[in-house]
Amino acid sequence: MTFRPTGDIILITPDEPATKTPGGILIPDRAKGKPKRGVVAAAGPGRITDSGVRCAMDVAVGDRVLFSEHSASEIELDGEDYLVMRAGEVVGIL
Repeated sequence: MTFRPTGDIILITPDEPATKTPGGILIPDRAKGKPKRGVVAAAGPGRITDSGVRCAMDVAVGDRVLFSEHSASEIELDGEDYLVMRAGEVVGIL
């Protein structure tokens, strides 16, 4: 299935959650939390302002990004898990 984001929407491939701490302690699944980093897999063309001007996106496909834990919606495409969010929810590019 193809997914083409519209406006300022981006599709993110989330990073896998850590399975153990740097000290070697295993992290149980219920304690892992939601992903906060990932790679932009697809991006819309940018939002259109009230005056009809399209704003350029700050992120591009392939960028590794950092975002708020609760800013994305989870979706599944072709058996793969992705996150969908507005580009403005990205805190920064890593």
